[in-house]
Amino acid sequence: MVGFSLFFGGIVALLAIAGLSMMEAGCSKSKNAGSIMMQAIMAVAVAIPCFLLVGDLVSGLSGSSGEMLEAMLAAMVCCIMAGGVVGRIRTEGYIVICALMSLVSYPLSVRVCILLDGAGAYQDFGFFGAAFLSGAAAAYFASRILGVRAGKGTAGGASYAFPGHNIPFAMAGVMLLCVGLLGMAGSNGLLVGTGEQELEQAAENMVIGGAISGFVGLLFTCVRYKKPDITMTASAMAAGFVAALPGCSSVSLGCMCLIGAAAGFFTVIGIETLERGAKVDDPAGVVSIFGIGTIVGLLGAGIFNSQAGLKALPGNLAAIFIIVLINGLMVGVASLILKKMGSLRISIEQEVEGADLSAFGLMSSYSDFQLNLETTDWTDLYVQEKSGAEDVETAVKEPYVYDLSGKNAQPLTKIEIICRREKLEALKTALNDIGIMGMTVSSVTGCGVQKGYNEYYRGVPVSVQLRAKVRMEVVVAKVPVEEVVNTARRVLYTGHVGDGKIFIYSLNDVVRVRTGESGYAAMQGALSE
Repeated sequence: MVGFSLFFGGIVALLAIAGLSMMEAGCSKSKNAGSIMMQAIMAVAVAIPCFLLVGDLVSGLSGSSGEMLEAMLAAMVCCIMAGGVVGRIRTEGYIVICALMSLVSYPLSVRVCILLDGAGAYQDFGFFGAAFLSGAAAAYFASRILGVRAGKGTAGGASYAFPGHNIPFAMAGVMLLCVGLLGMAGSNGLLVGTGEQELEQAAENMVIGGAISGFVGLLFTCVRYKKPDITMTASAMAAGFVAALPGCSSVSLGCMCLIGAAAGFFTVIGIETLERGAKVDDPAGVVSIFGIGTIVGLLGAGIFNSQAGLKALPGNLAAIFIIVLINGLMVGVASLILKKMGSLRISIEQEVEGADLSAFGLMSSYSDFQLNLETTDWTDLYVQEKSGAEDVETAVKEPYVYDLSGKNAQPLTKIEIICRREKLEALKTALNDIGIMGMTVSSVTGCGVQKGYNEYYRGVPVSVQLRAKVRMEVVVAKVPVEEVVNTARRVLYTGHVGDGKIFIYSLNDVVRVRTGESGYAAMQGALSE
């Protein structure tokens, strides 16, 4: 059973780390997404060897069956810290801090908890609280010393919201993180020989704690921002799972509901406070999720402990203070030294460019800006002709001549229509009915008389100045311009601000590439026929 517990624990710990890094990447800007995933890999590669070689001796777990799971938790601690330094820490600085945390600060935190537990004054199932609080404290102090991302804060102390580039990806990460946390609790229970009834109680408490916390986050943000906040609700749910862990085997189901509700409420408040204050730049909310979640969980395990009463409360309070002190002091001092050496924060130019590209030369996060060489047709006639191939015949037999006089040209008109997205299909059908068969359609954003409006992202007001619209471009030669405009107006009209605008341009000429036809002839069979 011990061997199975270790294998299962390792699997779910890696799942939790993957989910955590997905959450952090999705809540960041796309130019830093690859570097965040890389930092998760570096956390595993650095933290586990450091803990198993030295950290387990410092923690007092050397030779025990639980040292491997604690090594996995050390990697997760580093991954939590990475969420607080997104997009602005140098690779060498991150590696140094990860090593320090795995060698000294986190093992010392575990050692303190073991001593308190031995004295019968501490309640923390599997010492998960020690791990999560260590990561949150490290993330807080490292982020505080690093400073906010470029453009995040203003001289007056205000904070700009930087919405995450892929919220669905982040939400999937939150769900995977919760799965990992639930599995880690079960693995620890099997490892220490927890009874069947206690395991059942732990599972129920984990699930109810996360569910209640997420529900409170949903209701609270709905009241506060007039609509549910997706990221806040997901963060509250994750914090509920974190808060449920310390007392999952020793707290009743009803009391766990109170713990989950407190975790959800205070996590939302914590995220909003950090965002609005702009003193700690925490894109994914890891400081609040793991810091506030763990503190609420440890206090709840001390207050509502059905086995030891209030005996564990003083030890849990002491553990909270000592863990924050140890990790804050060590990570803070290390960050200050690295900052003095110029090895902590990347340059402003690199930050604007993105950590993916500047730190790792990674361009895969920017596929929209890459040349897709795989689709280049190397049998192209022009390429063959230029390379000196024989018997190459192109279709361009007579060169195009631009007629500046315009004496023989029939008027061409380009019409550009900006409209609501929901009107696109009706507009296409109406234009087809009057003979407009070709068009170019693109998604655009903009504002006019309609102006913008305010939304909230993680508690920070976001002025939405640009509204999503559709732009349709057509060129007419045979169909009267008046008929096109009147048709478009009839379809698009609602009587409300935001119906759109129609721009009319005089077009000098148009050339059909395949035949070389120009002017009115080029339009026949394409748009006006």
